[in-house]
Amino acid sequence: MASRFMTKFEARPLSTPNLAPMIGVLLALFGGVAGLSGAAGATTPLELPPIASIYCGPPRHATVAVVLADGSLTLDGRLIRPDQLDAALAGLAAADRDLSVWARSDVDYGFIAPLVAAAGRAGVGVELIDERSYAEAPNRTVR
Repeated sequence: MASRFMTKFEARPLSTPNLAPMIGVLLALFGGVAGLSGAAGATTPLELPPIASIYCGPPRHATVAVVLADGSLTLDGRLIRPDQLDAALAGLAAADRDLSVWARSDVDYGFIAPLVAAAGRAGVGVELIDERSYAEAPNRTVR
């Protein structure tokens, strides 16, 4: 008769508590303690480079070619005549430099296509830059 009056907890032996629901809480507690104990010691200063040293522009190994509305061409600020183009591109190929071509949207593509074709014949890689990326032509003579 004594077993009839036992509660359900007394009828079976104690079992191991289920810690699965507490794993998240335990991890957060451990992380907080570890973070606070690390912050109590000496801190390590973090030195970042000044923002002026970040370069955003055409690749540094590329020569900037600017095609103007009248069809004239400059390479890194020097005016290049059409009869000088093949020699200039051969020099770029020998120096293993690429060509970044910049032109405004009003420049006729008929001026750009021969430049790209000549660069391909010379073995020079070509990258096209539009005025949405750079409102003015990238100037490599001023750093």
